[in-house]
Amino acid sequence: MPSSSEQLQDRSWVKRAGPAFSATRPLDSLPAGPSFHSTRSSVSSFRKHVRDIVKTDELTDEDKCELLLQAGVEWFGIEIGALSKIDLVGAVHRIVLNAGPQSKLQEGAASNLSETYCRETIIRGESFVLENAEEQGWAKTPAYQKYDLSCYFGRKLIVNDRLYGTVFFGGREPKDEPLCSEDREILRLVALLIECILEKRRRRRVPNEAKYKYELLLKAAPNAII
Repeated sequence: MPSSSEQLQDRSWVKRAGPAFSATRPLDSLPAGPSFHSTRSSVSSFRKHVRDIVKTDELTDEDKCELLLQAGVEWFGIEIGALSKIDLVGAVHRIVLNAGPQSKLQEGAASNLSETYCRETIIRGESFVLENAEEQGWAKTPAYQKYDLSCYFGRKLIVNDRLYGTVFFGGREPKDEPLCSEDREILRLVALLIECILEKRRRRRVPNEAKYKYELLLKAAPNAII
């Protein structure tokens, strides 16, 4: 299992955009999580599967998030599942984790927020869904032209009462039918579990960061009365 320091290899944008996971790692290198045979017949079986992932102590936070994305990919029968981090000040959209082959959406890839479907997700409320971008009038938008995603299901993530980014699933082939209530529940559940993982991770980091700042202060002014 990678250590916490290895999980945070790319720290160049951490102060601006918050904690990041490690650089790209092949999905087949993940530790084996709870087994799951994808079926569209049971939301309850999917719910049990993803909750088992979250409760597996042997998995790191990164492992859990990647396995949750992969479970969503299998459920939706789609190519891509990704976690993004969004910096509203700089209008930067960065891929933190990705379960899928899309080269433009590999981990660490950054784009202007205006060029992504995720922009719509965060300004429209909790979620944004496109089943067929061409038929729904999105074929001429920067997001479609850059990523060539005909379908997109995204949901906003809130951590520490602030926007973190999005979790989203997408594919080059359009969906024949509108997203049903079960699919929307799966999207909501995956997003909620990833939010919980990120929030717990943030809380574990807070004492260490406070200690580090205190030690820096002591080095800068060893004789100061604190």
